[in-house]
Amino acid sequence: MKVTGREKKFIVIGENIHTTRIVLRNGKRVATNPGGQEAIRYATVTGADQYLAIPEEVRRTQDYEEGRIKHVKLAIRAAMSGQEPEATRGMEYLREMARRQVEAGANFLDLNVDEISLRPLEQREAMHWLVQTIQEMCSVPLSVDSSNVETIQSGLEACDSRCGKSLLNSASLERLEALDLARKHDTQVIVTAAGEKGMPQNDSERVSNVSRMVEAALSCFPARAKASNRSTRPAFSRLLHHRLSKASNPSCMVSPLSVSVHAGHEHTF
Repeated sequence: MKVTGREKKFIVIGENIHTTRIVLRNGKRVATNPGGQEAIRYATVTGADQYLAIPEEVRRTQDYEEGRIKHVKLAIRAAMSGQEPEATRGMEYLREMARRQVEAGANFLDLNVDEISLRPLEQREAMHWLVQTIQEMCSVPLSVDSSNVETIQSGLEACDSRCGKSLLNSASLERLEALDLARKHDTQVIVTAAGEKGMPQNDSERVSNVSRMVEAALSCFPARAKASNRSTRPAFSRLLHHRLSKASNPSCMVSPLSVSVHAGHEHTF
């Protein structure tokens, strides 16, 4: 996405298709469907209102009792169930989420299913299914996002390159094995400032952690490591440190041919 007045483009990662995302029960997104059942209201591509019913199992959860509904989790479960008409409506709901983010300028669509289930196997199955499903619905590459490396691997195994290289979100000092996964699947990867035992406590730790991660990433991607030879690498390191020192929450995107440094601001749309 190119922003007026800025020389460089932003890389926009749409993060709405996460099972953590909620709508409020007393908000405008929740209504009563024609059958009298409480439901998530959404607009189709034609502008017509449609309804995704809120099942009994959701109404028994603590989130629901406290006024929150995890609508993306609901849509994924409905679509995966195969039970009509909710399966079709779940698919339609996800398609609209993907379309709106792409039209708003997303360069990647980030997928996260960590709260689809407490069972790791079900998380992996859901990620595999969701990647296969969403990449059929959109024209931009996917970003596979999870706190569990095995879930990320399941998603990357389902990715194809029809819309460009996918993105692994993310690698850090506490899980360096994610870099090997990115190399294996020939994907780009976000590296973050998280340390071996959690988030950094100050700017100095953030800069140090990301600098170490970029060095690890350069070593993991031979093409980039070759380009950053002994004569150019010190200059690159100085530039990296300068840029990181200007970022309040630094992260980097690494591919086999490039390293980009970004301030890690998150917005949803």
